[in-house]
Amino acid sequence: STLQSTLLQYGGASSVSRYLGSSHDGIPITFDSQTAFDLPKFDFINVLHPLAQAIVRNYEDAGGLQSNGHHVVLDTDALSEGFYLYFIFKLKVKAARSNSTMEMIILDKDLKVACTDDEAEIILGDMVERGSDAKQSYAINPEILDQAYRSAKSIFHARVEKMRKEAERNNDAFLNLRLESLQSSYRKSIRMSSDLLQQAREKRSQARYIRMLEGTIRRLEAELEEKKRKLEENRIVGDSYDEIAAGILEVV
Repeated sequence: STLQSTLLQYGGASSVSRYLGSSHDGIPITFDSQTAFDLPKFDFINVLHPLAQAIVRNYEDAGGLQSNGHHVVLDTDALSEGFYLYFIFKLKVKAARSNSTMEMIILDKDLKVACTDDEAEIILGDMVERGSDAKQSYAINPEILDQAYRSAKSIFHARVEKMRKEAERNNDAFLNLRLESLQSSYRKSIRMSSDLLQQAREKRSQARYIRMLEGTIRRLEAELEEKKRKLEENRIVGDSYDEIAAGILEVV
């Protein structure tokens, strides 16, 4: 087949051998990094995958490929009339309270940021609710698209770094409050059991009752340390992202 010949010519038999077999069962693949992490048997296809690299090299030898980005037309006052390039990322911040957001970078004709982060968020919502497909497609020069993509990635990573620092501050404040509340609650329970234990020893209560109180205190102390440990595991903030969409935004 055409795909097999492309893989043999550009992919190298060793790196794409899985795709050259005659099995009719197929090979499970995914384009989502989280799915690939959750399901190790799925082959994660990204820009560095031998399959993607072989196809790119094939098109390069064929003289390149003109890319038609998804062209959205939007009537809005948020931007001046004209053409823009947009790139949408799905960002997941993992912390004590994890959250996911959609982040959009909008570039003008000079490949500069066209609006603030908050304005981009509003425009994204407008694109989803009121945007329409362009009646005429618009070809993007691959070199310009590559420059725009690299610029958008750089801007996005700077935004992620800023958001991560803010998330770390919020995460620390949240965990400190949780720890304070947790320790206050357990110390109250431990103090009550300790007072009962002291009274029991002074009154020479039954040994069985004293052992029960001692066991209760040990259990509470162990529970407190374990819950503190689990909370501290969330002290480090992590992030991951997927590239969701890209294209042309025409403001009218």
